[in-house]
Amino acid sequence: MASSNTEASESSKLDAKPIATETVKESSPTNVTAQDKPRPARTRPQRPNYFLIHSKPLPLETHPLPAFVPQNPLSLLRIAYIYLSQLISTPSSHPDVLITGIFSSETRSVHITDQKSIRALWEMGFFGKGTLSRSEPSWLDREKARLKASKHGGGTAEENTRKRREERKLFKLERARLEAEQIEETLRKERAALEAKKEVKDEEKATEIAISHVFPWMQQENANADFTEETQAVPAETAETKEPATNIVDVPILETGTTIHTTGIPPSSVPAETPLSTDVEAPITNQEHLQLNLEESFFLCYALGALTILNPSTSQPIPPPSLLTLFRRHSHFP
Repeated sequence: MASSNTEASESSKLDAKPIATETVKESSPTNVTAQDKPRPARTRPQRPNYFLIHSKPLPLETHPLPAFVPQNPLSLLRIAYIYLSQLISTPSSHPDVLITGIFSSETRSVHITDQKSIRALWEMGFFGKGTLSRSEPSWLDREKARLKASKHGGGTAEENTRKRREERKLFKLERARLEAEQIEETLRKERAALEAKKEVKDEEKATEIAISHVFPWMQQENANADFTEETQAVPAETAETKEPATNIVDVPILETGTTIHTTGIPPSSVPAETPLSTDVEAPITNQEHLQLNLEESFFLCYALGALTILNPSTSQPIPPPSLLTLFRRHSHFP
């Protein structure tokens, strides 16, 4: 009996193995088809990688040492080689051409006009503010988008946002006006009710006036009105209609002996010829520059040494001691 049970159990195990293999074989084609299925194409445009654009916190070049890997002893030799090479010939952390700005006493700020310097200061530390933008200097991109959208009959996102804000502002003003009118109407009704009570009392007193003083005066007024109507009435048959006179002038011409029948109205002005529209688009010049406040300018110039500030009258760089005195003098108004 024991031998028969062991044989039965072994046979059941042998029978179960092929079933598992068959299920694996059957499930494998479905996995392959799922992996081979093509992915749908992306419809939305890919956003820029801001982690890569703003990877540097300051407008300086850093030269860090490579990471040390304990499992690889050769990494220590690499670190020592780079360290010694930087000690012998130290690489510069500043760019070859420094950023140049012009001090403006009217706005109490420093203006940066070079486009590469503007992008460098904004992408490496978010320094400054665009003069025609809220923060990032993006006027040129917005202008291009506006011109492109105007051709297709639409508007940019900022224009739509500004339009919605104006609509909300007008709606709030209209709602406040209606509420004020409603309050004024209720107050007017209350005042009218109080005045009505006073008028009832006044009318009761007015009915007590003697009628003998009223009738003679009314008869005299009616007689005067009938007399003025009879004297001033004009029959409709004798009324003559006169046509409006026009300023007609006969201008004689001496050579031919003829006259020109003209009016006093000057000839209509001939519309000027409009130039033919061309499809050639003129390049858009960037009218925006970066504006640095006094604190940012002194930090970039004195602490980092990445900015050179020029005097607008002499076009010469301002030294840091004089710059501190200049900024302190313009830090308050007036």
